Amino acid sequence: CEEGLKEHPNYAKMWMIGGQIYMEKSPPELHEAAKFFERGITKCPRSVPLWLCAVECEIRQQKYTKARSLLEKGRLRNPGADLLWLKGVEVEMLDGSERLANHLMSKALQECPTSGMLWAKAVELEPKQGQNARSVDALKKCENDAHVIIGVAKLFWRDAKNAKARKWYNRAVTLNPRLGDAWGAYLAFELEKGTAHEQREVIRKCVDAEPNQGMDWNRIAKRVPNWRAKWAVKLKRYVEEVYSTEFNAKPLNREVELLLQGEDPYAAMA
Repeated sequence: CEEGLKEHPNYAKMWMIGGQIYMEKSPPELHEAAKFFERGITKCPRSVPLWLCAVECEIRQQKYTKARSLLEKGRLRNPGADLLWLKGVEVEMLDGSERLANHLMSKALQECPTSGMLWAKAVELEPKQGQNARSVDALKKCENDAHVIIGVAKLFWRDAKNAKARKWYNRAVTLNPRLGDAWGAYLAFELEKGTAHEQREVIRKCVDAEPNQGMDWNRIAKRVPNWRAKWAVKLKRYVEEVYSTEFNAKPLNREVELLLQGEDPYAAMA
């Protein structure tokens, strides 16, 4: 990475890869990773993903004050970057301050009033009894945003309205088939409520879509061990981590299990 950066010091992806390698050493060299990311953001201050990498490194060390400081600087350099506002809300929740998270969300929606990601998170932050009403507000602002559609699907899932939840999940992945977070939520729902056939269909469609978007999806899929993993394996690792309860609730159907290992179940079972 250092050699490449001498020739291309403004190539943000190279800074991200270099820092990621430090983070995934055994044991992780988080202090070195943080220094590497900070060098990167001085060279590439307009790269929102690089700012997010730097913040994630501080979160891993539970240095929430430093994470807040980086986010404030990042938002100044990148006005209207909804991902940086969203990460700020996440930092406050991790630090146990729901009040500050809600305050930051209000400011975020003022600056980015049509961000589906922020509206979806705003619905999630509402007390349970207010979530349905908040989801109506979200749909008014961004009715065709996959993040909001997933948020609504989750409410139907919570209320055991499974046919409606399935319809809204399908709508989300149709609107944005590259959104890995949508495929992960959809599969988690089908693992809990669906048949093996429905689970297989979600996996196959996700593999065809080759998703490369989503805050949680990219955080997991771009880890060094997952760089060359098949799409179905990335999906499995995502659901295992983000929806561990649903993933472990009951044994997987054998064909579904093979699909999630990146294998052809029919060839493997022949």
